[in-house]
Amino acid sequence: IALSQATRYTKRFGATFQALRHRDYRIFWFSSMLGGMGQWAWTVGQAWLVFQLSDSSLAVGVVTFGTRVPMLVVPLLAGPLADWMDRRRFIMLTSLAGFVFGTIATLFVLQGNIQVWHLIIFAVLVGITSAAEMPARQALLPNLVPREELLNGVALSGVARHGDRFLGPAVTALLLATVGPWSVFAAAGSFYLLAAILMTTVRTPSRGQVTSVFAVARNLQEGLHYTSSHPMVGLLLLLVAFHCSLTMAFEPLFPVFVRDTLQAGSGTYSSLVMAVGAGALVGNLFLSGVGAGRRRGQWFLAAGVVSGLAPVALAFSPVTPAALVAGVAIGASQGMWMSLNSTLVQTVLPDGLRGRISSIWIMFGGGVMAWAGLLNGYLADRWGAPPVLLVTGLIFVAVLVAVGMLRPGLRLAYRTGAIPAQ
Repeated sequence: IALSQATRYTKRFGATFQALRHRDYRIFWFSSMLGGMGQWAWTVGQAWLVFQLSDSSLAVGVVTFGTRVPMLVVPLLAGPLADWMDRRRFIMLTSLAGFVFGTIATLFVLQGNIQVWHLIIFAVLVGITSAAEMPARQALLPNLVPREELLNGVALSGVARHGDRFLGPAVTALLLATVGPWSVFAAAGSFYLLAAILMTTVRTPSRGQVTSVFAVARNLQEGLHYTSSHPMVGLLLLLVAFHCSLTMAFEPLFPVFVRDTLQAGSGTYSSLVMAVGAGALVGNLFLSGVGAGRRRGQWFLAAGVVSGLAPVALAFSPVTPAALVAGVAIGASQGMWMSLNSTLVQTVLPDGLRGRISSIWIMFGGGVMAWAGLLNGYLADRWGAPPVLLVTGLIFVAVLVAVGMLRPGLRLAYRTGAIPAQ
């Protein structure tokens, strides 16, 4: 019966949306969308407010660093937590924390005496909740769809994650232009609250195999041992670190790029962030229709190369239309590459270790990106945003080519769209 239902669904809606036929996955998808909208509304709103208060890309880099740096530490405990307690409840609690921080930040801004150091503290708090939630979301997803639909589920999750990267800034732009900065933080808190409410209705239980969540060193050691004994998993995690630090740490660069290169204001800034989100949405929507096998490997290679070249194109964009096109290319390539990398890793992981390996994946990505964003903000203040975009993008392409030449396993992944389980 289930097979016939799946067949009817696929005929009606196509393979692109097949994971959405599962009730709990649909709820998870909408919850992810709302939580991400809250995060991106917060990120864009805080970056523009800090830039207005300080007139410094370094200050934007510092507050962005505050958002990202918890990913270096928090996953050490959050990963085992995602393998110890019910992942649905864990996600609900972190979303509620985001709602609380959004409410408090709204009150601070409404008082009219908000300062940069306040925003740094809020950034760290929001970063902690985000870093804690991500391993649980990544570990829960494979329990909500059949194994053969995992790529579709990950890609559609990318559609939600990057769709909110479009919708969150869109809401932010409207609120900044009509109401004021306080409303952005109020909206972010509201999105977090709705995400938490939705997670209470997911029925599928999901737990890993951690006996003591406080044995941090042992739990981390088990995750690291798995990655060291599975070289391709370790290599993909390492490539995430390079990708996130060299191509995705652009948040501190956009405000000064818009002001100095495009000679525009908050509307263009929000539009550029929205262009990145729109590209990522479209890219993952396309990816959701790509099956396993050779096509998946080919797109993994192509997305990697374009994700390095797209920031270079942005660096040479002197007018807003060209910059928006480059932003779409940035979002599409980066979103597809990260989704494909996650799929390749999650496909071979045992369920008992998903939370811990996902936490390492996040640490390698978001944690390293925190330091890269801080450095990019400093360099942009000295030399401007275009040189930073140009150099970092070209370095990633060079890394991708070098690793592809040196590691046959990666070339095999490009050809087959899979990595060995051992």
